[in-house]
Amino acid sequence: MPAKDDMSSLLRIQWPAELLLAEGADVEIVDKPWMIREQNRLVSDVQAPDCDVIVLCRPQHENIVQSIPFLQAAGIAVVVDYDDDLTTVH
Repeated sequence: MPAKDDMSSLLRIQWPAELLLAEGADVEIVDKPWMIREQNRLVSDVQAPDCDVIVLCRPQHENIVQSIPFLQAAGIAVVVDYDDDLTTVH
């Protein structure tokens, strides 16, 4: 399940994943980012999961963003859904 059970997560992650599953796609929704091991530490390596594509929905931790090049180097396509402008949030 998405980290937040709100309409945005349902529209962006849950419902599309459910449709893909109904079509027979191999999809897994992960609640907590697996690549965050320790906060406020520079990411120097990532244990990449066995998958072809990872969709990151509104990544807000620096560790997640730092992990993207490692995932790509492991041959995993990374899709980032980030249409919110968090710089405007107080």
